[in-house]
Amino acid sequence: MALRERREHLTRVELMAGVVEHLTRVELMAGVVEHLARSELMAGVVEHLARAGVTSAAVVRQAARRALSTVAVPSVDVERVLAAVRSLGELERRWAEPGDGEELCVRWPEQRTRRRRPPR
Repeated sequence: MALRERREHLTRVELMAGVVEHLTRVELMAGVVEHLARSELMAGVVEHLARAGVTSAAVVRQAARRALSTVAVPSVDVERVLAAVRSLGELERRWAEPGDGEELCVRWPEQRTRRRRPPR
């Protein structure tokens, strides 16, 4: 292969590598956006169910199915949702009826961090 042909070949290979890298980033971002959208929708579901005092797994499934109808994976862990509903309901009750001089203090769980992957 002549030097000029080799340069053209390398340029095409570099261009294709750039395209693949860009598409990979776009796919990753789409996954992140979908995850964030799902999280926001589930937060709304939990808030709605807590305000309504829902304790029924069937109602949780129905509400989640309706809220997540635009998401690729609409299934939820019903027990986790009910636990979140109970926790939020308890916090709302504590917030609404503090005693004289009482404060509402909430300790957030430790932040989980993702393990970074080594660069390729």
